[in-house]
Amino acid sequence: MNWNHKPQWNWLILLAAVLSVPLLLNLVLSPFVNAFYIAYIIRPAFWGMLAVIILRLPSVNSIGKTRMRPFLIKFALGVAFFQIYLMVVAGFFNGFGKSPYSFTIKGVLINLIYVGTAL
Repeated sequence: MNWNHKPQWNWLILLAAVLSVPLLLNLVLSPFVNAFYIAYIIRPAFWGMLAVIILRLPSVNSIGKTRMRPFLIKFALGVAFFQIYLMVVAGFFNGFGKSPYSFTIKGVLINLIYVGTAL
């Protein structure tokens, strides 16, 4: 792909790509393709292709203040730990170990690919 245009167009292209993935999956492909293939093959492939597009974007210097970066990293880690804490507390109320997911090696690998590509 040729990324020689203005950097703000890169973000518009990226936004269009991120918004088009769910639309393509839910509106265009879902009536015609089996749900298993959409969930475990096509969706990870789409998100993987989007990750490759993002990695190929040219790097842009941040316009934010670099002195704020350590604060933002600490804040993001704090939010992440707070979310994990809330999930553990919810586990105490709802019970641990009641999971609809497969815990076999094959099931864990399939779910890891499914979740990892979306992240």
